[in-house]
Amino acid sequence: MQAMFDRLRLIVSLAHQVPDAELTVHRRASRSLQVGFQTGADIDLCQFRRMLMSSACPVQADIANRIEEVEVGGSLEVVDADLFRLEIEGHEHRLFATLVNPDLVFEILESLDCDPHVSHNVTATLRPDPGLGVTTVVIGVEDESLESRIDELARLAYDACLVEELLISAMDDDADHLMPGPHRTAPAETSDTEERS
Repeated sequence: MQAMFDRLRLIVSLAHQVPDAELTVHRRASRSLQVGFQTGADIDLCQFRRMLMSSACPVQADIANRIEEVEVGGSLEVVDADLFRLEIEGHEHRLFATLVNPDLVFEILESLDCDPHVSHNVTATLRPDPGLGVTTVVIGVEDESLESRIDELARLAYDACLVEELLISAMDDDADHLMPGPHRTAPAETSDTEERS
């Protein structure tokens, strides 16, 4: 059930960063839970996030064992798999979450092979969540003529982070490049929100 627990970490952390995001948590042999700040929600996102951050291992295992799937809704719109659309101040943005730490995410994004004109007009805001061990990446474009390419650019960034995440998780000695999860010791210093372009 570790895969489901990691999926919960990613989705809940990302949704917690977005106003009006909603989650539908489908549980085994029980009714679905509505998670968010909307009227009628069963539990708010902050409470659900705190449950995942709990240091009691049996609680975390129990949460993952009881959940079949999580759907994202509200202000978040699924573009493709784990890439999401969000409108911020009338402009198109794409979001994704990764278990890779923010410093390495920054290096990955800086090294992407892009047209120089494109790379100078793309912004990537990193929002670390040390509590859940997740980095949310928000991709935007400063040049409106590039909005038609935002999915392509976000997919390029997402794929690069996903490959790095898989490589790191396969190598025990490099595990410190992943964000520390709820059961791992957090680093002495944590990054504030960083904006990179």
